[in-house]
Amino acid sequence: MTAAALALVIPSAAAHAGWNTVAKSSGGGLAFVYLGGLVSIVVLVPAAIVASAIDGTGGIDATAVAWMFGAACLHGTYLLTLQRGYRAADLSVVYPLARGTGPLLSFLAAIAILGESPTAPAVAGAALIVGAVLALGLSAMRRAHADRAGIGWALVTGVLIAGYTIWDKHAVDGLDIQPIVYLCGIELARALIFLPLVVRRRDELAAVWRTQRGHLAGFGVMAPLSYVLFLSALALAPVTSVAPLRELSILFGVVLGGQFLAEKHTWTRAGAAAAIVAGVAAISIG
Repeated sequence: MTAAALALVIPSAAAHAGWNTVAKSSGGGLAFVYLGGLVSIVVLVPAAIVASAIDGTGGIDATAVAWMFGAACLHGTYLLTLQRGYRAADLSVVYPLARGTGPLLSFLAAIAILGESPTAPAVAGAALIVGAVLALGLSAMRRAHADRAGIGWALVTGVLIAGYTIWDKHAVDGLDIQPIVYLCGIELARALIFLPLVVRRRDELAAVWRTQRGHLAGFGVMAPLSYVLFLSALALAPVTSVAPLRELSILFGVVLGGQFLAEKHTWTRAGAAAAIVAGVAAISIG
């Protein structure tokens, strides 16, 4: 893990926890996700144009476009299942379970599919982070008596996280697509794919825009910022290092949940956070 990749992943984790807190507090739903995506497009298009000018072509061809549409399907489904989970259970249940199962699966897939060979400290650190996140989620589940549907949606979300992580790693590394350009393409493709689903929900879209502008702005800025930083880190380091390290977002999520969602801090959470920090140190050494 290089210092540059580490410097990208940490703010990515903070922004990720931020937009998830916003999504949970807003109530979410298809209309919110769609409008938030439009805000992201407004943010990303100028940045993508600048990145393309600096990078030359930006790596865009028919294969890249097809890859963006595939990613849009994965990311769009991920956002919808995440929102369903947040509607059924607490952030402290859904977020750790989704974020814990995703990196575990992507870590294994990177070894099996991409042929990555992580070092022993990296393996130990990844296992420690994933174990801590899962323990945190299971503990919260027992305390909150969460709806089983929320747990199910969280696990499905984790599978999708693993899927798009491997998919996107190939895009920015194997296909050498500039991360900002790639994410902009994903958001544009997702807007087109979701359009038939929202075209008959004009009243709902108007209501969400009227009452949730602040949340939409936070979601629309932090979500792409988080993922551009993550994609940039993927271009510099293996999935087996970057994906588990991004679980630093759990640390930020614990703080934000306590500050803005009135969720209580417990010794279990503190212990899990300490284990995550130890795991990060192990991955950095590896």
